[in-house]
Amino acid sequence: MSEHDAREKMIRFFDPARTVLAARTLPGLEIVHAFMNGTLPLPPAVALIGAVVEHAERGRVVMSLVPDESHFNALGTMHGGIIATLFDTALGCSVHTTIIAGRAYTTLSIGVNYVRGVTMATGKIVAEGTVEHVGRSTALVRGTLRDADNKLLATAESTCMLFDAPRSP
Repeated sequence: MSEHDAREKMIRFFDPARTVLAARTLPGLEIVHAFMNGTLPLPPAVALIGAVVEHAERGRVVMSLVPDESHFNALGTMHGGIIATLFDTALGCSVHTTIIAGRAYTTLSIGVNYVRGVTMATGKIVAEGTVEHVGRSTALVRGTLRDADNKLLATAESTCMLFDAPRSP
């Protein structure tokens, strides 16, 4: 490897404590809207992959990501873990839009089915998470990942556990 092959990417993220504290006093939909309009910083993991929230309504969230070289595996396609992270975020946020202040959630399981490879030529990809069911203690959510031509790239399904938010961070 030579020095001229090196790449750098600066990641800017903010202390997630503000978001954790907001979750105790704001309904989930308001928090996701605050991610969209920039009044709350995106979680560091979301900043790391470069995803953004494009749309949020109760039970549905749309997020996007523009692939770059830092997302790729040794074969020149987007690493499946990046896609899984995008799905986990979009699907989790869709569950978040359904909960009241003082409640929280965590992913119990996520399954991703990859349909097409994602490369630089794919351009912007869009993940949509839609809640299928919210109960007292669990939520089921499904998602799709599509390109700008609406071609299906992947699907996902997740189960989340709902619980009272811890009182201290």
